[in-house]
Amino acid sequence: MPGGEGFHAPDGRAVCGRSGRYRPGGGVGVRVPPDRAPRKDGRAGAAARAGADLAGRWGPGHNGAVTPLTCDLWWGDITAITPDRLRDLYGLLDADERRRHARFRMQADKDRYALAHGLARLAVGRAAGIAPESVAFDLRCIPCERKADPPDRGPHGKPRPSGPAEGLEISFSHSGDRVLLAMARGVAVGADVERVRQLHTGLDGLLDHALTEGERADLAALGPRDREAAFFTYWSRKEALLKATGEGVGNLTAVALSVPGAPIEVRSWDSPDAPPPGHVQLRDVPAGEDYRAAVAALTPRPLEVVFRDTDDLLR
Repeated sequence: MPGGEGFHAPDGRAVCGRSGRYRPGGGVGVRVPPDRAPRKDGRAGAAARAGADLAGRWGPGHNGAVTPLTCDLWWGDITAITPDRLRDLYGLLDADERRRHARFRMQADKDRYALAHGLARLAVGRAAGIAPESVAFDLRCIPCERKADPPDRGPHGKPRPSGPAEGLEISFSHSGDRVLLAMARGVAVGADVERVRQLHTGLDGLLDHALTEGERADLAALGPRDREAAFFTYWSRKEALLKATGEGVGNLTAVALSVPGAPIEVRSWDSPDAPPPGHVQLRDVPAGEDYRAAVAALTPRPLEVVFRDTDDLLR
């Protein structure tokens, strides 16, 4: 597939033709309160249910090594990609992905899906040294696995590369015109991007669903102009964390975070899939004025976010 559509980091920094490394300043480390003791009931959460032991999932640095974990990020923009290239990306999808693609009614949703899943296949295939068409994913929905009588919804849940690509971990998200893909090796990751938008019903209809009582109080203390952007910062951070564990975003209030603008802190995480203290990294990702994005990794190691060249991936 030919290149040249000019993808850039949404904050204006060009990443075409090169990779961009991002080491944020304030809020680099995520502090988990010490009273969040590891579970003693044998329920290691998503790690065990995803078929990986804790050490393997959280990487070789869990015993005190400080080697950073590299998390590669790619940005896509459906307004900067041609119909021919979208058709090429669609051609990489397997039969199940094409069926899910066909369920979308709006063309924009179809385009976002093809771009996100096509980029994932290209990135995983390149890292594993295999053709993108041959990349296989295991889909596992942890909330459904917990149910005594899970619904028959067909394959769904967080995709985990399998076969020759086993050991790679991915997460992708799309909102508005943007697609965000994250990939790491040996450590579960979660990524989310949200377009900051004016909600037709206002924030009140979503606050109880997304924020804890303390978070709602912190949000109310902000100025009116800052509340919507802060709300979507909360949302992107929480979704990144819950996508990293694979438990999905059905219970955003299970996670309580510090208010946007303060150093990033996971104040509490009430879930059987929550990692032990110190075994999570959470970063905001520069996404431009109208978007908020975040990436999370289940590791105690320092996290280094590297922006990769999307044009190079598409060539």
